[in-house]
Amino acid sequence: MKPHRWQRGVVAVEAALLMSVTALLLLPGMLYVGRMTWHAIALHKAVYAASRIVAAQPQETMLQPGASARLNAAADAYVRQATRDAGLDMPLGPGLTGVRCDNVNCGAWLPQNVTVDAAFRFEPTLRVPGPYELPTPNVNMAIHYTVSYAP
Repeated sequence: MKPHRWQRGVVAVEAALLMSVTALLLLPGMLYVGRMTWHAIALHKAVYAASRIVAAQPQETMLQPGASARLNAAADAYVRQATRDAGLDMPLGPGLTGVRCDNVNCGAWLPQNVTVDAAFRFEPTLRVPGPYELPTPNVNMAIHYTVSYAP
């Protein structure tokens, strides 16, 4: 049966309407995943750079009493500054960055490996209050980088 002249293009119009509604429903999810990935990449880069900086400390710094606290503070300050420079809008919580030498606190010996850890809780801030709010989970990110100590 041949369609009437006025019925031509109905499928195209229906497809356009359905695709636009689908795109509008998928857009918040795509924004959420993209933003979460941006935060994860920025945090990965910051932790990697901090681990390289800590692993390049001179031997005198690593052997001093209280080296663990100073290295923790330096790594924490660097990770915070790097994430701010990357434009992240959620700051790291206090005490979420740590430094370990051979999987124990640094100091009193020269380590073979230095590990920098950082934890971050990604909370969605793109929510619009209302009856159509899509539930988005909070995601905990934990990044660990271990590099060889090379003074």
